[in-house]
Amino acid sequence: CSGDSDSTVTHTNSNSKTRISFEWTAPPSSGTVEMRYSVVTAFADFYANLNAADYRPPCPFPPTLIGYHPTTIGLPDGCSRESCDYYVGFGPNTVNSDYLDIYLEGEADGWIALGFSENTQMEEDDVLGCRIDSGMVNVVDTWNPSNRRTPNVADATQNGVCTHLTSVSNGRISCSFSRSIDITDVGQDYNLNNSFYLFFGLRA
Repeated sequence: CSGDSDSTVTHTNSNSKTRISFEWTAPPSSGTVEMRYSVVTAFADFYANLNAADYRPPCPFPPTLIGYHPTTIGLPDGCSRESCDYYVGFGPNTVNSDYLDIYLEGEADGWIALGFSENTQMEEDDVLGCRIDSGMVNVVDTWNPSNRRTPNVADATQNGVCTHLTSVSNGRISCSFSRSIDITDVGQDYNLNNSFYLFFGLRA
């Protein structure tokens, strides 16, 4: 931005936009850089201080329709999707079978997730889910380390994940996304063609 420090990029008109592009050169010895952005959808409807690392590209293929996933689980048992405290549907994408489609919905205050584990101890788990950041729902691919007292961490690259849709309304989160079935981040992803214990989680 003209060589000025602590500057920003903004628009030059109020026309609606689906994308923007710009070039940015990091200053010498800048170390780790975190990119942040804000989005205005209407005068009183905006999202500020979002982390660009949480952005997920839209999927280039359509999702499995809600209610048509080959595997669906609702809690408590016997609930209808709209009334479940926690609901998940998942299965291979019907257009691109290299991806697993996942739909999550539930009464959550912060996040909702599905974990894949090789054990029953909630450690070394591949965890996929959605969390609320600055009023928006972001899809996240995370990992539970082997020490159960160590906090859950985001995968190194977040590659292999794309978003179909997300929403939050009246304390209810829903999100539809796809994850590459193969391993993307070695040591933080499992090949989802294998058999796993499943963990269901949300922050109520």
